[in-house]
Amino acid sequence: MRFALDVPGADDVPEAVLAEAMVSLLTFGTGGIDLPQRAEEMVALSQRLGRVRLEHPAAAILRPLLLFLADRRDGAESVMDEALAAADPWVRAAGRLMRMAYAENEGDVDRLRRNAQAGVPEWEAIGDRWGLASMLTSRGQLRTLDGDLIGAAEDLERAAGLIHDLGSHDDHVMVIMRLADLRLRAGDGDGARRHLRTMREVRTYGAGDLMRRMLVAAMDAAVALSEDDAEAADRAHDRLHELLESLAAPTIYTAHGAAVAHAAAAGAALRAGVLDDAEEHVREGYRQALLTNDRPILATVGLSVAGWARATGRSRDAAVVLGACTRLRGTDDPTNPVVIALTSALREDLGVDFEVCYAEGAGLDPEAAEARIAPEAVRTAAAVR
Repeated sequence: MRFALDVPGADDVPEAVLAEAMVSLLTFGTGGIDLPQRAEEMVALSQRLGRVRLEHPAAAILRPLLLFLADRRDGAESVMDEALAAADPWVRAAGRLMRMAYAENEGDVDRLRRNAQAGVPEWEAIGDRWGLASMLTSRGQLRTLDGDLIGAAEDLERAAGLIHDLGSHDDHVMVIMRLADLRLRAGDGDGARRHLRTMREVRTYGAGDLMRRMLVAAMDAAVALSEDDAEAADRAHDRLHELLESLAAPTIYTAHGAAVAHAAAAGAALRAGVLDDAEEHVREGYRQALLTNDRPILATVGLSVAGWARATGRSRDAAVVLGACTRLRGTDDPTNPVVIALTSALREDLGVDFEVCYAEGAGLDPEAAEARIAPEAVRTAAAVR
């Protein structure tokens, strides 16, 4: 596609802007575009697509997607409305899928649920395996948050089969990781390890390979912590530390994996009682999570911040942060082992005050919740109590 764009006269062809948009998204998907530095280019491409008014169905979807990646969310919503009103059923279904991705990033579980119910039958009727796999993955994650582990497993296993057939290695890794998480939530460490073996065997390349290795190490840590296996947790921590040190300057692509990896490393450090190391990981994890503009990722890091706050004698602040994590992901996530363990420990620490502190965090607006889970905010709040 790049070669075609370099041909003399290519700029005079109306479809050239569509090719440029596709190249930009492919480059972003492999970690080759650093946002927000390149955000204005994404916005300009979206605007050019709007002016050309191509009939190709991808054009209607790329316009809001480019704006979404550039963090122009109001503009993306407006253009998405056009896609949802399109005559082409594929464009409408893809617009719904994009709206779901947006809702998931925002922690808007109600909107996610509404679109999931309509989205699966839409893609089944169209017969598009990519769209159906993406929709099933989103609905599986929603069911996980609702505590419906059986329904989530059905969706994610079906999605994994479709993605495997399509040969999308990076997406396959993400779905298998969610299946491993389901096994942990069900108390099945052996089942989680079976999925981890699959994650290790998936062939990935470039930035995607480093992402896969970080996610594998993060899940190794999660399994070790769930089984209170100190040696395995230490090994996972050291592997995470090694992988995180190998990262170049953070980008929005690598920040997703790095934030999760730092949260896992912090959990392992807390298990070992190495509080200085845990603090380094929660601070850097928070910084990376901010780059993602993904509230559930922020909530994942926030749980490690809450664990660190409790370990350093700040149980009241830990409970507030735990509530703020609920606000960011849009639900209390009742089967999450970290949430369960923290809630139990903080109830024991605080007694009836736990509910008060938790409600304080859960009642924040999303921007305030994002600020409240910052490690520095924990230190500041504790100093004035």
